[in-house]
Amino acid sequence: MRAVPSSSVSLLLALAGGFVTLSACGSSPPPASMEAEPLPGNGAVPADDGSVGASDIAVERHEGMDLSRKIRNVADDPEICSADTTFLNLTQPAFGPLKPLMEAPDRDAAFIQATLSGGPEGVPLRLSAFPMMTVLPHALDWHSRRDALKAKYEAALGTWPAESRLQAHANYATVLLYQGEFQHMVDRYLEGLKEGGAYQDSGDLHFSVAQALYRLGRPGEAIPHARTAYKMLPQTTLDTRWVLMLVEMAEYGWDFYDKYSKDMYDASHIRSFFPNDDWGALPFEDKTDKLGIDPW
Repeated sequence: MRAVPSSSVSLLLALAGGFVTLSACGSSPPPASMEAEPLPGNGAVPADDGSVGASDIAVERHEGMDLSRKIRNVADDPEICSADTTFLNLTQPAFGPLKPLMEAPDRDAAFIQATLSGGPEGVPLRLSAFPMMTVLPHALDWHSRRDALKAKYEAALGTWPAESRLQAHANYATVLLYQGEFQHMVDRYLEGLKEGGAYQDSGDLHFSVAQALYRLGRPGEAIPHARTAYKMLPQTTLDTRWVLMLVEMAEYGWDFYDKYSKDMYDASHIRSFFPNDDWGALPFEDKTDKLGIDPW
């Protein structure tokens, strides 16, 4: 199987109608200067014990293309996830609503309450992530205090009102996703998304877990959750279709056009728009290496 070139990735994501930029650690790949060796022991990149892990399988499936630098629990990398106090300058109008949280006597409790509740309007955090998810990791110094903060979040969930607890769990999953805590999210929520599980009725949780599984090098497992999210969240199909297309491309490679979810979206027109798979025949010069971009 041949790997899908980055031009096809960009094209499919563009035609899907949306894109995701997660803050601080969550999703955007780090600059090339920070992409050193894969980190062992995080559930994605295997430890030095000779075992075969998810990253090995992914690389083999894509004919040796080195995806291991992308497949990791990003929160484990302190170089990427250190706090930056410049994010705490709340003079920008968009950050105004966060000023009371920053000035609260118990800043942790204030941010936890706000994120789990989805804010004053109770909107799912997935749909109202900015500016909260831009500021939170720096305001709470998440990646120096990650275990303590996760414990506080989970204690709050334990006493959350029953009528809104499922959405609070979904909002917590969004927090974990934006902080690069992919493995913790999967460990906590994957089992409960199965039929009969405590979280099976949350489209938001299926959506977040699909992305976490993809980032851990498990796109095949992500597909059913991405499909479920697409069906359960019809009001945001641009987002859910984007994720479904992404995980299916990661799993199927060049077989994507034969195997993608044709019952949910149509990608047949893409080849007619861009039929040429030869980089050398494209009418522009490839500058990815010069710009420090990893063209996968």
